Amino acid sequence: MSARPMGTWLLAAAGVAVLASLAAAIAVIGTPAEQRRLRLDEARVAALGQLEAAIDRYRLDEGRLPARLDAVPRVRNASPSIARDPETGAPFGYRVVDARHYVLCAAFARPTPTRSGRWVDPDWRHPAGRHCFARTAGGRAADAAAAAAEAAKAAAQVVD
Repeated sequence: MSARPMGTWLLAAAGVAVLASLAAAIAVIGTPAEQRRLRLDEARVAALGQLEAAIDRYRLDEGRLPARLDAVPRVRNASPSIARDPETGAPFGYRVVDARHYVLCAAFARPTPTRSGRWVDPDWRHPAGRHCFARTAGGRAADAAAAAAEAAKAAAQVVD
């Protein structure tokens, strides 16, 4: 066997191995577009978490929940971007329920991954599409059933 056919065979085998590795990587972690959607959803959850903290601080300082989200950054010196979707720039949904309870809503590209290798706060799990989270100022909702019912009700009623 000459050196030329052996080199051609090795080059072909290396090409097949590279293509198989690439296909396996895409199967495991998803396409670059899928990863981008997941990162944007993670950024949405992070912004909602920061917004929740800012609303809690606002309530402590002002003694009431803000009537609108645009009041939170001005009062708390927070970045105005925390009240907006990191991809579209559209404001997050917000509605005051009563003196301590409110609802935050956002539109997600993908549901919360069930096995991403990353820790996900169970209070921020979401499906794909628009989803609302019932929140209690000064702490998480004590009764999850009431919070879930309020979030479902708010999903249909929230006006951005």
